[in-house]
Amino acid sequence: MNTFINQLVHQLGFWASWLLIPILFEIIPTLWHSFRTNYSRILNQPLSTPKKLPMISIILPVYNSEETLFDCIESIVNNTYPKNLIQMTIVNNNSHDNSFSEFGRAQVAFPNALLQWIDADQGKAKALNSAIYNRVGQ
Repeated sequence: MNTFINQLVHQLGFWASWLLIPILFEIIPTLWHSFRTNYSRILNQPLSTPKKLPMISIILPVYNSEETLFDCIESIVNNTYPKNLIQMTIVNNNSHDNSFSEFGRAQVAFPNALLQWIDADQGKAKALNSAIYNRVGQ
């Protein structure tokens, strides 16, 4: 009987730790942040934003993307991040359509956007690497 009680205590300890660890490290922090976010919305207090936002670089690989390139650039420009802190590098991987004319149309439509066009005819990997080396932001 004594061994049965010892085994029961050990198994209960094992399963209690398996239940306790997710509760402590996942469920409680999630509930806390959810409460904090919703409580700030109830009080109409905006969540704190950093005082200085970093510049970001977005790399758009292009291969015969005439139909979607302008819409992609437009969706990036229309987000809530400051426009002067977004650098878009469009990397052309030997396209055979009018992707460059869509890039030109985007430059005219969004004059405040930081757009850069790079031609790379050596494959996708080299095209992306050349864009990474030419980026300014993070």
